[in-house]
Amino acid sequence: MNRIPRWRAPRIIGATLLLAVLLGGCIEIRIESAFEDDLSALHALQTTIEREGLDQLAAMGGEETDPFEDTEEVEAEAREAGLDFERIDTDEHVGWRVSKQVDDSSDVGAALNEIFADSDPEADSVDTFSGSIVRDGDTYRLDLTVNSTDVFEDQEGEADDLGMDPSELFSFIYVVTMPGEVTETNGTRVGDNQVQWDLPITGTTTLTAVSEAAGAGGGSSMIVIIAVIAALVLAGLAAFFLMQRRRQPAPLGAAPAPGVAPADPYSGMPASEPVVTGTGEILPPVEPEPRVDPDPATDPNDDTRQLPRP
Repeated sequence: MNRIPRWRAPRIIGATLLLAVLLGGCIEIRIESAFEDDLSALHALQTTIEREGLDQLAAMGGEETDPFEDTEEVEAEAREAGLDFERIDTDEHVGWRVSKQVDDSSDVGAALNEIFADSDPEADSVDTFSGSIVRDGDTYRLDLTVNSTDVFEDQEGEADDLGMDPSELFSFIYVVTMPGEVTETNGTRVGDNQVQWDLPITGTTTLTAVSEAAGAGGGSSMIVIIAVIAALVLAGLAAFFLMQRRRQPAPLGAAPAPGVAPADPYSGMPASEPVVTGTGEILPPVEPEPRVDPDPATDPNDDTRQLPRP
């Protein structure tokens, strides 16, 4: 069986170049990282092949051409290395997926290199990835460099022997789920907090993504809004009480407020103010005449004169 030789995760995501020749680039290598707020993450490494092409290959060569004939052995190796193993077997695709939960994934490159190495017991070391994710308050920034040549160098030789361009045989994808909404990236956003990069199979590629934790911006805005509303309410209450205080009458005997004319002691009305005529002449204020109680004996309106005198 013409089987892809080991590359940084060979037994776990292996397939056949013969199948790739038949289908023209249907082998997908997919890497995923899903980060939490505390920078823990679930990392996964997956390979899938279209089922239609696999059925065609089986029809051509029988069971000897099955690239997944040693699935049980592969699964045992993965679990022994501390990886979770999943067989992908749907109507559209067939393949494998290995994953691992890492409590501290701030060194993203080291976490991914470890999964690649664990998936291949014969690999001495892996330096395919380098980079980190850092947190600054509610902001997260991912900077990751991927060396695709290190991944596909063996496959390039095999493809050359078959007279094919290896870039037509494989698709290489990295998907990250960031904590919070993505605000900046040089990849393609596939969700509010997800970014995807379609990587070349040669050279190095630098991936960047920045996200804001959920509620980070909204919380600050809400605080400002509440503060403004509170200030407006306090200002309104202060104005209300000030107006009420001004409307209350002054107590008897109290000195008039500055700029207010003294009140007539009999009528209670304020004394007249000086009047300025149209010619500019200033007329003095009219002073109220003092009130004199009439003499009952001489007041013609006093009916008490008809009463008998003592």
